[in-house]
Amino acid sequence: MTYPEEEELFDGWWTWLYGPQKHKDEVRASEEDLKGALLVSSINLEIAENVCTHHTDQYDCTESREEDGKTKEAELVVRRGQEFNATVTFQRPYNKEKDDLQFFFSTGENGDRYPETHGRFMLDEDGKPNFKANEWGGCLVNKKDKTLQIQIHIPANCAIGKWSFSVDTVTILEDSKTKTLRYENPDDFYILYNPWCKDDQTYMADSKLLEEYVLNDHGCVYRGSAWAPKAKEWNFGQFESGILDASLHVMNMCVGGYKRQLLADPIRVARFIAKIVNSQGDNGVLAGNWSGKYEGGTSPCDWYGSVRILRQYMETKCPVKYGQCWVFSGVVTTVCRALGLPARSVTNFKSAHDTDESVTIDVYYKYDEKKRLVRDKMKTDDSIWNFHVWNEVWMSRPDIRGNDRGMFDGWQVIDSTPQERSEGVFTCGPCPVFAVKHGMVRVPYDTPFVFAEVNADQCFWKPECGSGYKIYKVKNDSVGAQISTKKADGKPYDANAWFDLARKDITDNYKFPDGSDESRRAVMRAALGARKPKDAYTGNTDKDDIVFKLLHKPDLSLGQDVEITLLAKNVSDNNRDINSVTFQFLKEKYDGHTSKRPFKVIDLNDEVDLKRGKEHKFTVTLKASEYMNELDEDRCMCIQAYALVDKTWSHPQQNCIKQHSVDFGVPTLQVKIPSDVKCVSQFEVQVTFKNPLKEELTSCKAGYEGRGFPHVVGVKQDNVPVGGEFKACFQLKGEKKGKFTLTFKFTSKQLKFLSGSAQVKVN
Repeated sequence: MTYPEEEELFDGWWTWLYGPQKHKDEVRASEEDLKGALLVSSINLEIAENVCTHHTDQYDCTESREEDGKTKEAELVVRRGQEFNATVTFQRPYNKEKDDLQFFFSTGENGDRYPETHGRFMLDEDGKPNFKANEWGGCLVNKKDKTLQIQIHIPANCAIGKWSFSVDTVTILEDSKTKTLRYENPDDFYILYNPWCKDDQTYMADSKLLEEYVLNDHGCVYRGSAWAPKAKEWNFGQFESGILDASLHVMNMCVGGYKRQLLADPIRVARFIAKIVNSQGDNGVLAGNWSGKYEGGTSPCDWYGSVRILRQYMETKCPVKYGQCWVFSGVVTTVCRALGLPARSVTNFKSAHDTDESVTIDVYYKYDEKKRLVRDKMKTDDSIWNFHVWNEVWMSRPDIRGNDRGMFDGWQVIDSTPQERSEGVFTCGPCPVFAVKHGMVRVPYDTPFVFAEVNADQCFWKPECGSGYKIYKVKNDSVGAQISTKKADGKPYDANAWFDLARKDITDNYKFPDGSDESRRAVMRAALGARKPKDAYTGNTDKDDIVFKLLHKPDLSLGQDVEITLLAKNVSDNNRDINSVTFQFLKEKYDGHTSKRPFKVIDLNDEVDLKRGKEHKFTVTLKASEYMNELDEDRCMCIQAYALVDKTWSHPQQNCIKQHSVDFGVPTLQVKIPSDVKCVSQFEVQVTFKNPLKEELTSCKAGYEGRGFPHVVGVKQDNVPVGGEFKACFQLKGEKKGKFTLTFKFTSKQLKFLSGSAQVKVN
């Protein structure tokens, strides 16, 4: 800040304050008042030095930049629990015998009411830092001419957000009176969580994990099926221009101007994030849509990053249309990492949705005209999704009783996909992963719901004579498999690798092996703690004489014929007759909901007398032409197989009901890009793939997005013939130095939402 000329000095720039305790009582300063006083000329926040030591140098706002034709000056971003340096310049030399400095820091509209949102300290002139972890402090580092180099300590428990500060200069005059003048620093600065600091609740000791879960701005979210997990690139973009402001904006929406002290607590903040990223019940970031109709918005499959979503939200202040679970998770990861909260996206395959707080997944059946059991969709509310994506955040949990040993610290589940209400709002977590694994469903928050997602028993109920239902089968391996996240290598996800080496299986974090003694103990502990338990464990369940398995190739590509086999093995001591074998194929959403009617039914007239100990295969083929026009953008298909084992004099009738979900894979875009380019110089990128379908691709569009480059979407491309190669060339220009990851995408009428990514270094 610069001062006006001397004749303008008294026009409201300075106030004369009678001592630090009266710093709010402003009085117009006169020329006589300023005589002998210590005036601050400027404060240099030493941004370039501080952001390096605080691991915040990647934020775009820490460098001067052009935005909307205007130059925006660099801003300071620091982390709590750590010191930063500043240089104060005065209009005369500082005299330690007569002068003192007092600093005031605040955030929010009522900052001086709470220690988390307000701080003050007198400058320690001894030059020997002795800071306390949870208190503001400052010490003199060096004095030269009219400048002081000082070090300022930020408490490890202060609220995150944008902070302002002022400095009072206190001078003892010749008549022994004290004169205090206030300098309001014109530039605010950001304070974030500090997982590098042992005193911060978000502390993470492993530097490799910090490289991934705080500093990595490009990764992936996993989709597909338990048999073939597939990664989708995602540009988290937490350092891009405007994203930090957007993240703090949504936090301030949750707390208002008078509750900023809540932003000191990462437990509260994580819960706020899970609430505000969805728009259910408030004006949150993303509107969910699972209908398959996305008029007036963007298909969830067409998002490849969080930046466009958050920028659109900040421009319109209206929920962005549309999101599904992986989109919610991607945005949550961005907001968390932007605020300094370690986070990762996690995918649970065969993910259960318990709707009635029973901690079991209940499936009800009825008899059809052939006396076979078929699912009663009108009665069954619980479901098993092909996959579901949520988040984990890292923190300690001092709020949980009995956590003296820290067993509930570490990874916590939060979920912004609006499924069930928690304390009246659509949010979920934070829920300790440790509690989930051990079935401790009374540990806050929302542990019963998360436990059911990964480890609930699937309970099958059939009609009982007269009325009601009886349990006839319990499966303990239907729920929760291949729980996946990107491994902590600190590198962007490489979509062009021959094999996905980035996937890390963390199933063991959530559950013991299915069927093990430890797993059964966890399930029973959860059942005892359920709010509305079902009587699923007291009755006798049916024992199968014929064991059925539904088999098909696990990794199927769109356009291939599909061969499906129902394998039957007689494990009883008697021969059994199998008949009424039927295969049904239905369109399916990834959340487990299928079309009302199958698009293809294959009845086999085989009647097999299966000898004891023997096997028999019932095999059918579904041609690509029979399913291609039936699938939607999820590219999911449900395969159901039914069979009837006849009743004998000593054995009851047995029903076979098998169901698998198939997720068809599509090609990855191959991206050819220079490894090194010069800043502001143009370069070319080639994007290719081979058309796998037996029809021409029409209405083709392509684009790209990534940090350091403008986002381009929907550029029209030529049709791609049958068996032909798509090839597009993009002319790009890097306007910022650094190493960046670009994600390219392609869509057409017949083949939608292909992607591929590549890195480029701009020198």
